[in-house]
Amino acid sequence: MLQRQELVARFGFYTVLTALGLGFATTSAGCSGDDSGDDDESSGGTGGTGSGGGAGASADAVTWDATGWIQGDSNPFGIQGPWYAYNDCMDAMPIGLPCTVPEPTMIGPDSKPGWTAAADKICTKGVAAQVVDDPNTGMKAYSQQWGAGLAFDLASPGGTDPVKGTFDMMAAGIKGFSFDIVTNATPPAPPSLRVNFKSPVTGNDSHFVEVILPALANQAILLDDALQGDWVTAPQNIPKTAIESVQFQIFTNTAGTKAFDFCVSNMKVIK
Repeated sequence: MLQRQELVARFGFYTVLTALGLGFATTSAGCSGDDSGDDDESSGGTGGTGSGGGAGASADAVTWDATGWIQGDSNPFGIQGPWYAYNDCMDAMPIGLPCTVPEPTMIGPDSKPGWTAAADKICTKGVAAQVVDDPNTGMKAYSQQWGAGLAFDLASPGGTDPVKGTFDMMAAGIKGFSFDIVTNATPPAPPSLRVNFKSPVTGNDSHFVEVILPALANQAILLDDALQGDWVTAPQNIPKTAIESVQFQIFTNTAGTKAFDFCVSNMKVIK
């Protein structure tokens, strides 16, 4: 087992931020803030849709260690960074709103609840809050109650004080990724999730592909299929040269709470 010093060196600030969010400002219901997900202004908004299974013969595996760390020299693309869980509690709790409840019996390598890491899969479980009125504005609090998810960074140097980097998908010849996304509940919980391509260029309006669960094996997620939500008033092309992270986001709605229990494994690059 890795010692605490090594975990801190690898995960840097991820180990010292609370699991109540990895703190990321967002702006509405299926969110993708700084490390969250993209916010939508209505729970029924749409973006891209999954292209189905079958990544094809050109897919190459990207692996990680038992702490969820992807080492750059372990794959031919130079993808490097940690897996981590994130949620909306740092946004919702300060104004007295319910937030995501992570599963307390699951503890990640950063000592935070609600997720686990192993060399063959990354898992998370919990319950995302129902979106209610913001007590300060009287509007639905999508910006504060945006959900939760798993993510991995693409260009993190690691160390004790890492700065999130951006990754050039075009230079690396990457068209997308494929994953096995396995829900551990029947019926599937959540029934769908969003795979967000987070970029500082688009801020809280990341491009995403919505995947209906249970997903097919080798679920292909292509950059060209990813769209911004239909609530974005000035949509942009996906910034393929500056992708920061890939996020698997449980987005919230006003209808009720949303349980989630899923794992991600078998990551491959689609060239």
